[in-house]
Amino acid sequence: MTASERGGGEVRPAFARIVCGVDGSRSGRVAAEQAIALCGAGTALSFVCVREARGAGATRQATITTERADSALAEALEAAHDARIDATAEVLPGHDPRSTLVEVSSRADLLVVASHGGSRAGGIALGSTATAAVHRARVPVLVARPTPDGTRVTDSILVATDGSPDAARAVDLTARIARAAQARVYVLSVDPGPHGDPSQIAVDTVDLTAALGREPTSLRLSGHPDERIVEIAVNERVTLVAVGSRGLTGIRALGSVSERVAHRAPCSVLVARTKGDRT
Repeated sequence: MTASERGGGEVRPAFARIVCGVDGSRSGRVAAEQAIALCGAGTALSFVCVREARGAGATRQATITTERADSALAEALEAAHDARIDATAEVLPGHDPRSTLVEVSSRADLLVVASHGGSRAGGIALGSTATAAVHRARVPVLVARPTPDGTRVTDSILVATDGSPDAARAVDLTARIARAAQARVYVLSVDPGPHGDPSQIAVDTVDLTAALGREPTSLRLSGHPDERIVEIAVNERVTLVAVGSRGLTGIRALGSVSERVAHRAPCSVLVARTKGDRT
């Protein structure tokens, strides 16, 4: 049974274990705040700072100083403590911070990373942390962006579905998050592509209604899915977009709806990758 077991009974946290990358930047603080917001009773939250060493001998330097790494982790832990969330923190060495973070997250249920901006093509070519996570993580990924003042990332969620199994994962995660946070939910369906199932779109909406105990706002549009998703996210001022992922990588990902939305959306984006996928 999907969509958060169709509601009823005890509200369990959406994620049992969350790994969040921090780096001392403002964007990293946003990622930490949103990782905390997605925790529930019993969630194990781990803050990770990866220090990449470059050069050798006298020229050897780290991408982030020990002081900054320690300060970033201490700040994240304090925020978690204030929210009454148990959390751990660690500094990890790594020649490639992106690969290290993706590997550490493979034992979690969610990886949270900051969005530092930049172009889509540039992110793919240069390997930004957010791009690498969306392409390579073997668990769902949250690309965290700031929310408007006075709002939380869990306040309003737009989930896109084309009736495919990939979208079903996004629907289920949306149900879990929204039920715990009492979030406002929008369900957007755009013309189903070759991987979609029109009949399943109605089932997804019914499942969400059962899980939430109320009907979400349903929207049906035509056009390019990524463009419509971003358009509705802007118009409705949602704080989180949830999309499925087919696991495309490299240059093929330029045509991926989830990859395009993750880079273009004005808000945080949850890419519902399948736990255990290797792409």
